[in-house]
Amino acid sequence: MSDEIFYIIMRNGYDSLPQSWQFYKKAGIRNLEQFCDPAENKQRPVQNMFYKFVDATINGKFQKIMQDLVGYLESSYKVKVKKIIGKFIIDKNMQINLTGLQELLIDVPEFGM
Repeated sequence: MSDEIFYIIMRNGYDSLPQSWQFYKKAGIRNLEQFCDPAENKQRPVQNMFYKFVDATINGKFQKIMQDLVGYLESSYKVKVKKIIGKFIIDKNMQINLTGLQELLIDVPEFGM
């Protein structure tokens, strides 16, 4: 098993809406596009494809890591995280590694002057 790439999306609900979680796995397709017409055969890489990931145990681990990260950001910087997209890699030893954030939306509270 090689390294697998996952994207986790967490949205904090507004007012009474609950948090929503989405788990995606990046397909490991590394083929090149082929065309019937040799003149158009440019050997372009196939676009990345993502599909929903439904393994409950791994999704629970992703959710715990993201909740810890969101808790740290909210307590340290006194902001409210509205949306966060994290990129993870699971290596050959089944270790989950956060490689970065693709998107981070925050709500900064207004302070009285």
